[in-house]
Amino acid sequence: MIHAGRKCVLAAWTLIGTFALAAPSLSTEVDLSDPTQAMETWIRLKSDLSGRKTFEWMTGMVYGVPDDEPSRPLFMVESVTVRETRKQPDGTFEERNFACRLYKDHESGAFIDQFDNPFTGQTVQFNVSCNPGIQVQLSERGLEIPADIPYESTALNVPMKLQKIDGGDHIILRHDAHATFIVPGTGEVRPEMSIDTFKLDEDDLNDTKLTALFPTYSWVSNTKWMSIFGMQDEPGHMIWDLHGRKFLEAENLPPAFRAALNSLEAGILEKPIDWSN
Repeated sequence: MIHAGRKCVLAAWTLIGTFALAAPSLSTEVDLSDPTQAMETWIRLKSDLSGRKTFEWMTGMVYGVPDDEPSRPLFMVESVTVRETRKQPDGTFEERNFACRLYKDHESGAFIDQFDNPFTGQTVQFNVSCNPGIQVQLSERGLEIPADIPYESTALNVPMKLQKIDGGDHIILRHDAHATFIVPGTGEVRPEMSIDTFKLDEDDLNDTKLTALFPTYSWVSNTKWMSIFGMQDEPGHMIWDLHGRKFLEAENLPPAFRAALNSLEAGILEKPIDWSN
């Protein structure tokens, strides 16, 4: 989820027309080929159609994969994206969010603010902080970002596409995106591929009375080296392999993670999301 501008992009995830919410039913199968139902499903997976605040928690390993030597684990991350998604008067939805990411030693699991890059021998300082995300509009036309940022993605401005896989007693929903971000100031082009995967009970998906779904969730991303590594000219890439789930209450997040966030910024998880503009 990723340095500088990628924070805004990732925070928009953990991301015009008229929505007509499906009538409550336990027996009607959700049609993911329908753009409106697919987008409503995305909101139910990532947020809550009712506008309730949600907390998307994730943790996992980040790997360095050079072209000319074996790959290695670099560090772990643990993050939360705090979201609200509200229905607008015209029937579309709008998402506001902020995200916090902490870094951890890949062996001990201790929280860190720096690490020694095994490929360069240099100590890298992390920017440990909580950051507001960007406004996201959601409709049958897809995800739209009104802000003028140098970011292009196959996930934007097209109807939502979710791949459904029969997993026996559960179903799996997949969404992939292929993006390019241009770093302001340097003009560096940073391509990225990401895959969101959700595992859940199909009965929950088809129960449209449920405004929020609570699947197990994974996010895998293939990116260039982080710019703070100073490895822009080195062949290779990074793999971010994160797993997590969504909560309705901040108190349900892992206690050590909550404590670390509060030491960074007291009361951050109780902070209201800004809907002032």
